[in-house]
Amino acid sequence: MRIFVAGASGAIGQPLVAELVRRGHEVTGMTHSEAGARHLADMGAAVAQASAFDAAAVEQALTNARAEVVIDELTSLPHTRPGWLPPPREIEKAGRVQVMSDRDQDCYDGCRCPMC
Repeated sequence: MRIFVAGASGAIGQPLVAELVRRGHEVTGMTHSEAGARHLADMGAAVAQASAFDAAAVEQALTNARAEVVIDELTSLPHTRPGWLPPPREIEKAGRVQVMSDRDQDCYDGCRCPMC
């Protein structure tokens, strides 16, 4: 299965990517850093290097990955945020809506995500 993991180089993303690759999935991991990109490549994942705050870059990464599944593990948000950056909960909510909209899918019946 083709799986896209946003936040792939984080504390949850790294072991998740390693396990998905171990199980034979075709994984694309998104990270913003060079170090994260090198680590993901070393684990056997394809790398999408992009900032989660750059909508066009995220859209391109998703398109390039041709993923059947998208996993959101984006958790590393700045402790102090500039005035233009919305609160973390709003970023998460907007990101989930955008991913769902881009994928032209609705949540599954019984979903308990923040959008439902």
